Amino acid sequence: MNDNNNNNTEYSIVDWGTTSVRSYRIIGDRVVEENENANGGVLSCDGTDFERVLTEMVGHWSGDIYLIGMVGSSIGWKEVKHIPTPASPQDVWSRKVKIHHTTHPDLTHRTIFVIPGITDPDTDDVMRGEETQLFGTNTNNGIVICPGTHCKWVLLKHGSISSFTTFMSGELFALLKERSILSKSIPHEGDNFDQLMFQTGVSEGFSTSSFLSAIFRVRTKSLRGTLPASKAASYLSGILIGSEIREGCKVFGSELQNQTTIKVTGNLSLCRLYKTAIEKVTTQTVTVIPSKDVLVKGISLMKQPNMNLTRIVAILRGVSPAEVVAVGKSLIDGGIRCLEVPLNTPFALKSIKLLSNEFSKSDVLIGAGTVLSVEQVRQVAEVGGTLIVSPNVDAEVIRETRRLGLVSVPGFFTPTEAFVAISCGCNALKYFPAESATPVGLKALRAVLPPHIPVFAVGGVSLSNLATWKESGAFGYGIGTSLYKPGRSPQQVFESASNFSRSVSNLFGGSKL
Repeated sequence: MNDNNNNNTEYSIVDWGTTSVRSYRIIGDRVVEENENANGGVLSCDGTDFERVLTEMVGHWSGDIYLIGMVGSSIGWKEVKHIPTPASPQDVWSRKVKIHHTTHPDLTHRTIFVIPGITDPDTDDVMRGEETQLFGTNTNNGIVICPGTHCKWVLLKHGSISSFTTFMSGELFALLKERSILSKSIPHEGDNFDQLMFQTGVSEGFSTSSFLSAIFRVRTKSLRGTLPASKAASYLSGILIGSEIREGCKVFGSELQNQTTIKVTGNLSLCRLYKTAIEKVTTQTVTVIPSKDVLVKGISLMKQPNMNLTRIVAILRGVSPAEVVAVGKSLIDGGIRCLEVPLNTPFALKSIKLLSNEFSKSDVLIGAGTVLSVEQVRQVAEVGGTLIVSPNVDAEVIRETRRLGLVSVPGFFTPTEAFVAISCGCNALKYFPAESATPVGLKALRAVLPPHIPVFAVGGVSLSNLATWKESGAFGYGIGTSLYKPGRSPQQVFESASNFSRSVSNLFGGSKL
């Protein structure tokens, strides 16, 4: 699967903004070192400066390098076009661009990718860098806020970025504080943050019908002596953030009505201000997530193969650690990109670890089936698995799977089970046991299930009934003994995999398996 799940794999994330750049050294799933250059942003770089700054930031580390932020803009190192909403983690990952030419010896042996930003055609808005953080919050449905110079309010649906709106609160605060008439009332030094005055400003900004009049009151209150100069910046900050919250609630009002908790991610001190402000003037509670904590998860999630891009899950029930790598290679060579080892197979975790290590650099999805508990989910994650398949719908298993950034495919048989699984954030559904049902039953279920959720028919699937299940709405198939059973040679497995891959590819018009 992806190399982020190998506990010894090292790589770097570089968040390269307009004025500054920050780099993170990752080993496995942990940030072990970080650097910052407050003056190394894209505006200060020209020509070979990008390579020089990058070398200074990560040249002494190793592994692949992922660049996010303004470095991929028209004023950056390598322009990468925005992709439109709705955008899934895999949509973003598939559009990354490789930088091919570097000359510094510390970079020439490393692979460098630029991650694209996202555009919302409906609001004529753009983002760069925030998308990685957003995916790392593991939000299936809901509003996430990314405070900053240009604050983003983002709606995620089914794990994809659906729509967003930008508020220039941070930049406007700096301009008003430093270059407007209000600067005469705000000292450049000694303006210690005042919590009470900030909250007063939040309340006024949220409730006012005239934002422009509200910010001018910073000046008038100062002149009248009711606003001490040392508290003016806090008051102005509150007005701006309060006004932003009011506008954000207007834009996303219907979604917020169904959401009791809002996630806020970014600079920790700024996120805490937003938490204070939102909880002051709304009924929502706020969960603060530092940006460093979500960047690694965001990259890891983007690198995961999408269940929407695979049609066959090979079920390796009874496979032994001694043969699992050879069997896995035969399946992959035969065109199959998703391998499942059921946990009721002896030494299943060892086999999953062997597969994950062997194929860590590939785009193959590897994991476990018959996962029945939260503890088993964690065990699979610890050995590098990224796919969790269950015969049933267990809300806690699904939630823990998604919390860890793994792919969740629970088994269902009724509409009630399916919708519970979807509400918990599953990536796909397993129609199981398919041989006890009928294709007609699946067709009826597909009429009410959300179209974006892939459904895999599992149990009793063979070459002879692939077309029937497809016509009934199956997106793909879980295939067991028709592909592999104990005693079958790697060559026989390869031949079976090739036959199924060819048939399914032809059936779905040559789609990836």
